[in-house]
Amino acid sequence: MKRSLAVLLCVFMFAAMLPTFAAAQGNSYAALGDSITTGYGLADGEKAFTELLAETNSLALDDTLARDGKTSGELLEELEAQTADGVVAGASVVTITIGGNDLMGALYSYIANRYNEQDAVTPVDAAEVSSGLMSGDVTMLTFAVGQVSGFAGSDEAAAALGQFAENLGAIVGRIRELNPSALIVVANQYNPYRYLAEELASNMLFGGQAKKISDAFESGVVELNNAITASAGLLGYSVADVYSAFAAAEQNPCNASFSPSINLDFHPNAFGHSLIASVVNEILSDAAIGGESEPETGDTTETVTAADGSTVTTVKRADGSTSVTVAAPDGSGSVTEQGADGSVRCTVTLSAAALEAVGQSGVALPVSAIAVADDSAAAAVITVNLPDGTASASVLVPTNGAGAGTVALLVGADGSEQVIKDSLAVEGNLVVTISNGDTVKIVNNGGSFSDIPSGYWGADAVAFVSSRGLIQGTGADTFSPNAETTRAMIVTVLARLAGVDTSTGSSWYEAGRSWAIENGISDGSNMEQSITREQLVTMMWRYAGEPEGGSLGEFADAASVSGYAQQAMAWATNAGLITGVTDDTLSPQGMASRAQVATILMRFVTGLAD
Repeated sequence: MKRSLAVLLCVFMFAAMLPTFAAAQGNSYAALGDSITTGYGLADGEKAFTELLAETNSLALDDTLARDGKTSGELLEELEAQTADGVVAGASVVTITIGGNDLMGALYSYIANRYNEQDAVTPVDAAEVSSGLMSGDVTMLTFAVGQVSGFAGSDEAAAALGQFAENLGAIVGRIRELNPSALIVVANQYNPYRYLAEELASNMLFGGQAKKISDAFESGVVELNNAITASAGLLGYSVADVYSAFAAAEQNPCNASFSPSINLDFHPNAFGHSLIASVVNEILSDAAIGGESEPETGDTTETVTAADGSTVTTVKRADGSTSVTVAAPDGSGSVTEQGADGSVRCTVTLSAAALEAVGQSGVALPVSAIAVADDSAAAAVITVNLPDGTASASVLVPTNGAGAGTVALLVGADGSEQVIKDSLAVEGNLVVTISNGDTVKIVNNGGSFSDIPSGYWGADAVAFVSSRGLIQGTGADTFSPNAETTRAMIVTVLARLAGVDTSTGSSWYEAGRSWAIENGISDGSNMEQSITREQLVTMMWRYAGEPEGGSLGEFADAASVSGYAQQAMAWATNAGLITGVTDDTLSPQGMASRAQVATILMRFVTGLAD
């Protein structure tokens, strides 16, 4: 299950800005994570690896951020709520065991989905699958064994692993925000059934089943560990190789067993916890926790090779600036310079192979997640070079959370900046069409309006149209969402979308009106009249090239749609641009408010991009 280079690099620039690790003075230890950290499954008197580490290194253990069953998403939420005086902020050592529940949850969902495909009468959910397997239910176990070999290549596994990779980067980033100098150790995952499969290898009845389970977990664990290892150098954390320690163990390090009954508990036993403690303790010893360390001077260079063969070379300079060079196997690459003052300039080169691989869907730039700035002066400057002979291409700019009001600014040779109106946020990234050699910035450009409160149904649409200059506010901080929209406003908006300078003419709408007449969008009459829903979609339909529309048969008032608007209204409803004012009425002659128009426009622009 390959993850894109964009995901692998989503936070490397954050790591590049970090100082070279120097062990923090003090003896506090924050143990974060799931049931491995809590010591689930240990008998009374047996100690979890966290307790063993604390005793060996004279550390004061705080494991309040550890909980049985915790996922990477849940840990991230808890860390985001942490404050400067919380558990993490004062720790000299932070250990993390996370990801196992992400993988197990995906497995349970996978088995439940396969089970329900075969038995829709008595469906089960992931929790019931988990309960059945953990209790040794023979029926569920037999079914799971028959399905488990397909888990590693499943959509459920791919989604879980991709989300885990993103969460892990954000988790470490948040820890670094709270505590830049802590030693962070992330334990990788182990195969809990390897030893059991070896033990049962000669068993005619259960040997094959045990091997299937072990092999499935091996594939999933390897992918999870690739995600953990790939970002270690980039984010500045150490990996405790628990996987190798458990694989080499001469006795079973887990609770999973066959006798006296089937036990699929995947947690470490006391011996397993001693192995984890030993692996982590080597890292703590190498870091000389509590010892004196001299500050490093001069430049440092580090190169990390990702699972897909990409290399990331980070140079940290004595003056506080950094340089990160990415080289992808397909010939693409980037160089990102972070100045000591925080300014960021990135030059990206895309290869022909990279563009061919994705076709029209847009190629992800091989760069870190770009910070979305609120001010263009503080935004990263990104220049993209395309292959010879390629005039333009759709690219995906990884961001730290692009929203409806996020846009790309095209930077001219003279320093001028122009909003690229069809730049779109897709799953937190920004998709934008650029020409060879274009320079762009990524900014939040949506206005803040006092009459658009938090949670307002059309807030995203208002941010979308205002950030792109399609519909402006009616005052310094007002949008007037319920006000009616005129024909003049719509021809002006569509003209702006087409790239027309609407600031010229004898009236504020003259340029838009002239453009609309010339392009067959409107006849230019009654510009100051309020526009109806059918008039609005007819103008958009003409702008889109008068595509086929389907029918309006499902709406009770379809007959009231004017003849000229029949095809346009059918197109708009079938394309999802407008919905009925009730379940079966369109109200074609109803007036369109500014908020309604903003929503329709957002859907329209998004549809054009698709």
